[in-house]
Amino acid sequence: MNLIKFRYIFIYIFFLYISEIFSKERKLISIPFELSPIDYFPEYNSTNFLYDYLKRNLFLKFIVGTPPKMTYGLFEQADQCFEFKKNELNYIFNNKSYCPNNSSSFTINNNQKAFDEFYFNENNTKLQIEFSIMNSKKEINSSFTPVIGLSGLSYFSTKNCPNILTSLKNKGNISKLMVTILYENKNEGHFIIGEKLSEYNELKYPESNIYTLNMRINYFIDFESVYINNTNRINSINSLNNNLKIALNMTTIMINYQSSFIIGVYEYKKIIDEIYFNDLINKNICRIDETNYAYNRKKIVNIEYYVYSCDEKLFTNYNNINYYANFPSLIFSSKIIEYNFEFTNKDLFEHILNRYYFLVIFQKTYMKKDQIWYFGEPFYKKFPFSYNLDDRTISFYLEKDNEFGGSDRNGHLKTDVRRKNQAYKILLLFIIILLLLLFLILIAVYIYLTIKERRKKRINELKDDNYEYLSEKDKVINSPY
Repeated sequence: MNLIKFRYIFIYIFFLYISEIFSKERKLISIPFELSPIDYFPEYNSTNFLYDYLKRNLFLKFIVGTPPKMTYGLFEQADQCFEFKKNELNYIFNNKSYCPNNSSSFTINNNQKAFDEFYFNENNTKLQIEFSIMNSKKEINSSFTPVIGLSGLSYFSTKNCPNILTSLKNKGNISKLMVTILYENKNEGHFIIGEKLSEYNELKYPESNIYTLNMRINYFIDFESVYINNTNRINSINSLNNNLKIALNMTTIMINYQSSFIIGVYEYKKIIDEIYFNDLINKNICRIDETNYAYNRKKIVNIEYYVYSCDEKLFTNYNNINYYANFPSLIFSSKIIEYNFEFTNKDLFEHILNRYYFLVIFQKTYMKKDQIWYFGEPFYKKFPFSYNLDDRTISFYLEKDNEFGGSDRNGHLKTDVRRKNQAYKILLLFIIILLLLLFLILIAVYIYLTIKERRKKRINELKDDNYEYLSEKDKVINSPY
């Protein structure tokens, strides 16, 4: 009897544990996004390229209101508020803005703090979220764009405004003040709030592949070394081309979520010109344009940038030389996580119409404070990471393939390592499924034997009862009384 009780207790605990694993609620929010569209018209040039890529919006796809409506939003890296701004995207998407008057679940108080229903993730989880909006009868009929402030540390700010990150964490909808921009293809992806990528997709981003760096201040990373890997040098024109690795002194980067460029330091420009671009410019294969960009802040600020571009045909085949294929890699090395972040020609050039545009641009006028790298889309698209605003750490998801991490010469993981990792994951999944099936079979056999034993016992009990009944009857018949 004690053995049977133990079996039932064991089965109960096992199924409780399994159900907890499979029903574990993910404390994260996933918002789809797409890159802003670009019109590559026939006269497209370096000025168009600079304006299209220097600040390139990711359009967040919200579902808001009652009835639910697809609404396109933005995010601002330096801001802290979750604010609905008037007419931010009407010039692009006339039918993807938010109108408070069209939502029956919209409410607002006197200090411009509003509430409405938002739907997230695959199961359309409905959450009531607070945001700020202009409050007047005239404005309520207008169209608005949701803008997420990416800084979650709103308690360090004097601004009295809602913040979506802290609001979701305080309500228990997310577990951490953590953000990730994950590209699924060239132009689309997911903006993930609240957890690491291992929680979002454990098979693709296992916990064992997470490597974490500390930041001294928000969005800044210090690398131990930065160098140019000049292994594919051609047409040597000076002594620099004789070096295998050319070390750079500027090793600090700032992450810029709102740009599709890397803004390089002057030191890199000087060297890459000497070992690569000057020769191509002299041969009229490439050119460098001084292009002005006007920042529309409280007042117009003009900054000039150097923008490089190369003729498609000459760049890939000039006297049987493929200059594009022989571009020297740019490598940022971290000893802490033992990994080399390598940018190759495929990462640093954008092919548009009949030209290759260099995705590293340079300010024409430099000051000492400007001598840091600004890393935009080429960085976080190739190396997905999660940024934790609570403890100022950044977690990368890396598959290392050699003694000091990084990728191989062509920017790809070695095939044999990738196959081993994939085979290990498949084997592990197969073992788990096999054990689960085996356990279910044992449970089925146990249940079958238990039922069979009970039936046998019941039959025996019925036989015993019948024997007793017949015995008493016989006594009555044979009695002399």
